[in-house]
Amino acid sequence: MASTLQHILNSGSESLQNSRVGVDVTGHNIANAHTPGFSRQRVNIEAKHPIQYGTNVLGQGARIRNIDRAHDQFVEAQWRKELQTQGGFHGEAEGLKRLETLFSPEMTDTMRDRMTGFFNAMREFSNYPEEPAVRINLVESANSFAQSINTTHTGVVQVQQDIGIEIKAELSNINQRISEVASLNQSILEMEADSTSRANDLQDRRDLALRDLAGLIDLQYYRDPHNNITVRGPDGALLVEGNRASTFKLDVDKEKGDLERLYVVDSFGQSKRDVTDNLEEGRVSGLLKVRDHHAAKLRENVNLMAEALGNNVNNIHREGYGQKSYAETKGRDFFEGLRDGKEAAAVIHVSELIKSDPDAISGALTKNAPGDNVVANKLVKLFYAPMLAGKDVTLAQHYDNIVAKVGIDSKHLQEAAKGSDIVVAQIIAQREAAAGVSLDEEAANLLKYQHLFTASSRVITTADEMFKTVLDLKR
Repeated sequence: MASTLQHILNSGSESLQNSRVGVDVTGHNIANAHTPGFSRQRVNIEAKHPIQYGTNVLGQGARIRNIDRAHDQFVEAQWRKELQTQGGFHGEAEGLKRLETLFSPEMTDTMRDRMTGFFNAMREFSNYPEEPAVRINLVESANSFAQSINTTHTGVVQVQQDIGIEIKAELSNINQRISEVASLNQSILEMEADSTSRANDLQDRRDLALRDLAGLIDLQYYRDPHNNITVRGPDGALLVEGNRASTFKLDVDKEKGDLERLYVVDSFGQSKRDVTDNLEEGRVSGLLKVRDHHAAKLRENVNLMAEALGNNVNNIHREGYGQKSYAETKGRDFFEGLRDGKEAAAVIHVSELIKSDPDAISGALTKNAPGDNVVANKLVKLFYAPMLAGKDVTLAQHYDNIVAKVGIDSKHLQEAAKGSDIVVAQIIAQREAAAGVSLDEEAANLLKYQHLFTASSRVITTADEMFKTVLDLKR
């Protein structure tokens, strides 16, 4: 019967249990106040369904409807989206910063300085073609310039290789996170199967894993009817479905060059899909843009520079005669390595013959004319002659354009990264306002549940005393 003392005891006992759960959840919130990704949890209490007793409708106390988390899915989606943009900007900006260092004016001796030194030495040679010291200086200056081209090319290639190593390290983290999302899908499904509440802590961990993924690659996801997350990556590649997880890996495709390509391997390891050219956002996308676009274009421009230098100097140098034992012979190259079938910037160097004997340098247009400087003057004019980009850009201008392009791109991306950081910080503040733990608020909740516990205890004590009174009436 609703009016029995047993009913009072049950109501008080359930109220006592409700307050205990409230203290448990509040303590859990306080313990995780600084846990990354944690969302504040709330105990939702509702009145139990009443019953009719005679002409009266009597309440049956309160029960816990569920324990949910403070979570705004729209803020979460916005956060993940901006993390993708932020990751892409930072990855690309950091990679460009490495390329920019190769051309930094703060370096002791840049390629531009050695280029100027080479043409100054060539100008001095045209004035004093018979002086042995002038010829030796020209050889040293040319060798220094060629080496700076080699070093720059090596530096660009090294940046590409370093980025490949960094991407491989990031892929290890990505694969771990993908596997974690799939595992959490299974755990959440099992835990929520027979419960009206949600597995809040596991959902927080899954959201955290998805945010980490968003900062590294571009992804899209949706929830199925069982609250599982299905994740798709670049070009719609399936990454997570239920408890099945795909993986990323790097591999070489010789038909597409020597740089490793990025593949998604399905959960059974039976097929792989090339997504290298389909990444749009995330840190890995930014790094790939530097490796496959910025660095590749820079590498191409340095090679064009080396080819233009070597071929134009050699074409003129072959027309001339040297001095002493080379006063009657011509057709010699000043630079070598351009016919080796390799990248010009990697192999260009001063002719071994000229390095061993500076008399082999051709400066005269006629035989046995040591003072003739006609060819030497033609070589000097090369410094001012358009020879690149459709024959309207000089060697120096081409180099300056390379440096300016790298500097402008780097500056632009650094500013974009800073702007994205501000947006992410604003979203995090918005999320913390809704889902973060306030210690002051939780302390107030502790007092609330403590008072509820005390009052509930009084209900039970009162009912117990009433029981004793009824029992005493029978004695």
